[in-house]
Amino acid sequence: MLETLDDVDWAALEHAYGEATDVPELIRALAEGDTDDALDELYGNIWHQGTVYEATAHAVPFLVEVLDAPAADRAAVLILLSHLATGSSYLDVHGDLTGRVDRDRLADELAWVRAAREAVLAGAPAYLRLLADDDADVRSTAAFVLATCGVSDALPALRERLTRDGSGTVRAGLVLALHALGDGSGAAAARLTDPDPLVRVAAAVTVILGRRGAGTAKGAADVAGRPEADEAAALDVLERDVPSTVDDVPALPWADGADAAAWTTGALGDRWADRIRLVDAWTRHPDAEVRRIAAYAIVRPPEAHRPAVDALVPVLQRLLADEDERTRGWAAQLLADLGAPAAPAADVLWDLVSRERPTEGAAAAQALRALCHLRDPRADAKVAELLSGSTVDWGVVGSVLPFLGPWAPRCLAPLTSLIGTAPTGNARIGVIDAVGRYGADAAHAVQAIREQLPVQPHIVTQVLGDLGPLAVDALPDLRDALRYDNDYVRLNAARAVYRVGDIVDEPLAVLRADIVEDRARSRALEVLAEFGRHGAPLSDLLPPLFDSSDEWVSSRAAIAYWRVSGDAATAVPALLPHVVALPRGVAVVRCLAEIGPPAAAALPALRAGAGDDPLWNDAIARITSR
Repeated sequence: MLETLDDVDWAALEHAYGEATDVPELIRALAEGDTDDALDELYGNIWHQGTVYEATAHAVPFLVEVLDAPAADRAAVLILLSHLATGSSYLDVHGDLTGRVDRDRLADELAWVRAAREAVLAGAPAYLRLLADDDADVRSTAAFVLATCGVSDALPALRERLTRDGSGTVRAGLVLALHALGDGSGAAAARLTDPDPLVRVAAAVTVILGRRGAGTAKGAADVAGRPEADEAAALDVLERDVPSTVDDVPALPWADGADAAAWTTGALGDRWADRIRLVDAWTRHPDAEVRRIAAYAIVRPPEAHRPAVDALVPVLQRLLADEDERTRGWAAQLLADLGAPAAPAADVLWDLVSRERPTEGAAAAQALRALCHLRDPRADAKVAELLSGSTVDWGVVGSVLPFLGPWAPRCLAPLTSLIGTAPTGNARIGVIDAVGRYGADAAHAVQAIREQLPVQPHIVTQVLGDLGPLAVDALPDLRDALRYDNDYVRLNAARAVYRVGDIVDEPLAVLRADIVEDRARSRALEVLAEFGRHGAPLSDLLPPLFDSSDEWVSSRAAIAYWRVSGDAATAVPALLPHVVALPRGVAVVRCLAEIGPPAAAALPALRAGAGDDPLWNDAIARITSR
């Protein structure tokens, strides 16, 4: 075993941390049963947060050999192999977020991904052999790896094993594996009446996944001849049996550590009525642990699914009275995240705040945050009280600061008094930011904010710019800040000088230098867009940036060009590559909506990606309006 491990030139191979010279000893440690430390290291270097490397494929054949080592944790090694088979390229996944894509590097990474998958697939004979292993976890995990690798030749062996395996864990895994490989034998529906609840739950999840995929060729084969009654029976199984599988589901490799409620509701996708039906039933269970994981399985439906949002609020409102503190806190947190749709629960939220003191981590603190998000006037007095105390609980106050504004007039005075005394860092930044949102009512606080420029220059320049002419007394300080070494402070100051003093030439000089010299170029372009036609003197700098390899630069250059020039014919083609469901795409879609009918060339891309997204659909409506 492992006789050729040292024949590989590991020093010439790359993993996440450089030379792969540590890989041989880690593989030997796995073979000797030193699983935890060796696995941690291998998950960090040849599979780093889901990405694989040049060394990965070279390590795989030896990992397959380790499956025959008597001391090895074979199930753990199989799981590692499944991760390696589905690993990704860092640039392929994150390139659009970083904005910088090295095409040659991307090609190399994609080759490593293919090589890793092929290497794991080559171990299929070993995984097939392990379907008969004495250890149930190994049998279940071997089925998982075969399905992950798409080994359709394994179907007969999986079917045969399902008919005679005495382990519910294994049968559950086999049902899931057969589904993943496109088995059309109806094994899942047949197992809805299996004597083991874990198998019934796995079968129910598989039936539902099959129905969800019915629009595809594989999905159509899955559901052929299967009556809709199977799906109704599957939902009944989940409602009844999931509570009895809370200890078993996380151990299934298919669940990847997720709890029973989260895994099963996740299978339902955007079928929100069914998801809410299940969590409503589970959160009425007498076992607090079941209620807790059911509550944690609640995922906020998108605003586009407003009936589902409205149906969810009563469930969360009921959970605010649960005897379990964590369940109450999670329900309150979800209501806080919902915002306006949580309004029907406002009185119950206020009862919780009135009954329990809002302290960091407590359910009442989340309830207070929910009320602030709703701009409930009762929260104004409560937060003002917390801000005015001799000791401020910044854990609680910090969570509500982002929601404060003119709706909470009682909070302004204590907030202003805290500008210079709140702990430096996030607490003081949050206070200054909150005061700035009061607009004209915050005019008296300009001097206090201005005095914080040496301590918190980033937020001070941002807020003074937001206040505009109200901050005119701070203009000398802001002009001095145009010479700041910190890129973002300097650019915030350029924005502020323009907005506060209606001064154009000095800020544009800063922006020109930062764009030409590529110092925080992306942020400089974002600021330039706010200048509108006053930024026209810099318009000639922008078209050469449309083809930048940094997508943030190219997209922001196109937006800025439209704003400073009004030239839609040039801007729209430059914007089109950035109509994507990624963070940079949000600003691009808003810009296309501003352009209106002259942006008609963007309609196919917008329609293809719109779905239920209100921002994209608004852009489509504005472009097609006449």
